[in-house]
Amino acid sequence: MKTLDVGCGDVGDFHYFNCSEDIVYVDVADSRISDVKCDGQHLPFRNKSFDKVFSRLVIEYADNPELFLKELIRTTRHEVTVITPHRFSRIRRARHAKHQLTKGWFSRTLKFFVHNITFEFGLFRFDTELPIPFTVPKFIVVNIKVDG
Repeated sequence: MKTLDVGCGDVGDFHYFNCSEDIVYVDVADSRISDVKCDGQHLPFRNKSFDKVFSRLVIEYADNPELFLKELIRTTRHEVTVITPHRFSRIRRARHAKHQLTKGWFSRTLKFFVHNITFEFGLFRFDTELPIPFTVPKFIVVNIKVDG
């Protein structure tokens, strides 16, 4: 299974993936693990190049989040997962994001070009990023199934 991680930073999100997956890491900045340096709004891959596309804590910083989302969908054959802070979460306020994206924004934006969208809300632990165990509240997880 071939997976694209958009906005990998220095650590990537390998803990979200099956270890047998072939993962391509992309980031706008130079990072220790990125395979490709590019803007997530202009991905240098052909249509449907990946089985899954994943992006965590990136879309809220994109100049054009709709274009960013369209690029993720364009490059996948099957599934896109986007994780963004809920508007009331502490991490959203701490990171000074450009956009505050809500479930309503995703629904309105995606209804024109995607048929099957599921939303999940919950608490996630990101112990690998922070020096002490820390529970981050209220992330929006958007799973988009694309007709292959």
